[in-house]
Formats: sequence, C-alpha cells, structure tokens
Amino acid sequence: MGLFDAFKSADEKKIIAQQKRIEELEEAASRTYGELQELQQKFQEAAQLISYLAGAQQQMASDMQIIYENIQAVSSVLMAEDQASDDKYFTWRWNINDDDDDLPN
Repeated sequence: MGLFDAFKSADEKKIIAQQKRIEELEEAASRTYGELQELQQKFQEAAQLISYLAGAQQQMASDMQIIYENIQAVSSVLMAEDQASDDKYFTWRWNINDDDDDLPN
C-alpha cells in the first residue's frame, strides 16, 4: 500500500496546485470581463460624442452656407449700386480711350 499512497499523495498535491491555478485564472477572467465591460461603455460614450460632434459640424456647415449665400447676395447688390453710382458720377474715370493729356495714367 505504500506505493499506492505515494501516487495518491502526488495526485492530491497536483490537484491542489491545479485548483489554485484554476482559481487564479477564474479571478483573472472575471477581472478581464469587468475591464471589457468598462471599455465597451467608454466606446459607447465616445461613439455618442462623435455622433454629436458630426451633427454639430453638419449644422455649422449648413449655417455657414446660409451666411455665405446672404453675403454674396448683399455683395452683389452693393456692387451693382456701386457700379451704377460710379457710372453716374465718375464716368470720366473709366473712359481712358480719349485721353488727351500727356500725363501718364
């Protein structure tokens, strides 16, 4: 029986060592699962933030397009009035074909 008891005690030591290792691995797996859940939550928050920023960027682009169109409209009106006013009062400025003086222009 001595030989059988030697094998039995070796198996028990091996089982105890394996049980400790299994407990360590279960703890590591549990900790990793918790960290994974935290990361998933942070990724979700980041995705929501990116979505919000993309929506704000699109709204800003739309607002800037409206501002640009309005500035272009005002500019074209002012340029038309400016040209009419120049033609009305300062036609001599632009009419350089009949330049009769000897001064350089």
